[in-house]
Amino acid sequence: MIKVYQSQFGKMGTCLSACLASILELRSSEVPRFCDGGLRFDLELSEWLASMGLRFTEHTPKEWLEINKGEPVRGYSILQGKTNLSNELNHAIVGFDSEPFHDPNPKSKFLNSSVFAIMILEKLDMAAFTEADERFPEAFIQQLRSAAKSRGQALVTDVSKEEGSHPLFADRCAITLGEATALIRWDGVRKGVQLEYGGCRIPFPIHDAELLQYAALAIPTCVSQICTKSR
Repeated sequence: MIKVYQSQFGKMGTCLSACLASILELRSSEVPRFCDGGLRFDLELSEWLASMGLRFTEHTPKEWLEINKGEPVRGYSILQGKTNLSNELNHAIVGFDSEPFHDPNPKSKFLNSSVFAIMILEKLDMAAFTEADERFPEAFIQQLRSAAKSRGQALVTDVSKEEGSHPLFADRCAITLGEATALIRWDGVRKGVQLEYGGCRIPFPIHDAELLQYAALAIPTCVSQICTKSR
């Protein structure tokens, strides 16, 4: 672990990227900015970590203790809460054995409230994935096509894959409404999708049947709302 400090502050801050650089012992210039206006880019983070053979999991402190039978987090992690500089801004710091260890903001002294999320970096075991993990679930595509059609939208599944993409993140589809097109990207590690249009990114987990159905119905609704506002 090396102590890397953030270069940007406020809602456009780079505290999360600085924490990642610290734990992975990278220069700040080697880590993309995974936050824009307070919104995290989880799919981009997931794909970037996968390129290094890593993945991230995230839990509330209560969830972690329940899963691990009361055992605290061991080793380095990223703790998230409110910065002690403002009750309105979320902040990320490096933790070690569940305790605050390094604050990437040189003017801050860790968090001013309890931790609301713990991010853990762990090895990505590619042997645990199959070819089915490299593409959208067929049930999602079928339900999404039906929901899109009911709103006068068309689902396009033969979208060109981005060259050089990690195989677990290469699959893409799109929804068209008139002349507008919204891209949907697949995250095979976290089993989720991300809707992208006009700089807007909206993540949807689909790792169980209920979430899959919700995403298939919600995405066409979001596309209609986004396209209407952009006109």
